[in-house]
Amino acid sequence: FLTVDKLGAVDKIGRYLTPTLIIMIVVIILAGIVNPLETNMAPSKIETPFAWAFSEGYQMGDLVTGLLFSSVMVMTIKHKKYSPQEGLKMTYIASAIASGLLLFIYGSLLWIGASGSSTFDPSIERTDLLSQIVKLTIGPAGQLILSITVILACLTTAVGLLTAVADFTSTLLRHRISYKVTVLIFCIFCVFQADIGVERIIGLSSPFFAVAYPIGIIVTFIGLFRQKIPNDGATKGAVLLTVIYTLIEAFAMSGIGTTYLKPIVQCVPLGAQGFGWVSVAIVGGIIGTLLWKFSHGDERGYIAED
Repeated sequence: FLTVDKLGAVDKIGRYLTPTLIIMIVVIILAGIVNPLETNMAPSKIETPFAWAFSEGYQMGDLVTGLLFSSVMVMTIKHKKYSPQEGLKMTYIASAIASGLLLFIYGSLLWIGASGSSTFDPSIERTDLLSQIVKLTIGPAGQLILSITVILACLTTAVGLLTAVADFTSTLLRHRISYKVTVLIFCIFCVFQADIGVERIIGLSSPFFAVAYPIGIIVTFIGLFRQKIPNDGATKGAVLLTVIYTLIEAFAMSGIGTTYLKPIVQCVPLGAQGFGWVSVAIVGGIIGTLLWKFSHGDERGYIAED
């Protein structure tokens, strides 16, 4: 029902899923703020909490999901016959609202989690931690609210990803397999994948997100500041070197060639903190810019197009 019509997916998410999800999350957040587990929070036992939290945030998949689902949103805007100016304005407003909501939700959940830092063992699993916090702050009814919230959150993400990936796959195969059949295939795959458990799914997806997220951040940065980017060489150089570096990092994270690959990751500036890709992207951008100027002169390439 939610994904079978790719042009109607945005309307269904915005009309049914997102409003209900926001209400449920706000209830959990308000309960955690009004009735905190503790007022004196224990200091973090992690050496680099910002870098750890940033990399852990990869698992949320918001940026990658947003980039994938953006094509469906653009397709929907065009289908509704909005002018380019109206579509751009709607995109800016939607992005601002989404950014504000994500900042509020994740910031509040971080605070609530920190309020239980002395209550729970640091080795507790993510799902158990959230379940116990809701149970202690809201009571037995909290388990029902949390269950509905998790279902809606997962369903919203699943609809967005399924719609975008199925549309991309069907187009890549030149529609030899229809969009609806592609959706069905991915749904069946997801059912079997879900059976392995949250922690294992996160463990398997970590290397993928370690590669995808830095690239997604770079692509987003380029899109926002494209008029300031010198030429196409800068974008290609930054992305290419980042892909190489993040692949090395992902292999090391997966235990493949760790003895040889981990020293490479850590010798890069900011590599030990998990932000080596930033240094690599800057170097790649500079090298790409110079090589492009050497071969194309002052021509900027596709980056100059509106």
